[in-house]
Amino acid sequence: RKVLRASTVPEASAEYATCRQLAVVTLCQAINQLDRYSKSTANRIVSGLTRIAAACREDIHPIANELMEPLLPAMLDGSQWGKFLRLRTEAIATVLVGCAESDDFRVENHPWISDFISFLLDPVVSSESQ
Repeated sequence: RKVLRASTVPEASAEYATCRQLAVVTLCQAINQLDRYSKSTANRIVSGLTRIAAACREDIHPIANELMEPLLPAMLDGSQWGKFLRLRTEAIATVLVGCAESDDFRVENHPWISDFISFLLDPVVSSESQ
């Protein structure tokens, strides 16, 4: 089991960057096709995004927009409820926390953040989580 962490050793840094890029590309492809998978597989894919984002932390920042683009529409249109909605919310929140740790982070560079915050503040969503 590998843990994705940046390193000051050049070889380790290169391996980290390669592994991160491969994981992100694979996740992006899967997330863009979530509707093609069973619910349980889609849940595992979204959970995988949460784990990758938690492991990469601020390194998720440069590709956050690409990762979030396919996740938000189903949340915002109300078609997702229950476990799948919770998993998506956790994934997006984890990516947001990772982005916020980056020195380059600017809210205005991530249009999905305002949509996500509005979604969280929606009274319907708030009542669902209680």
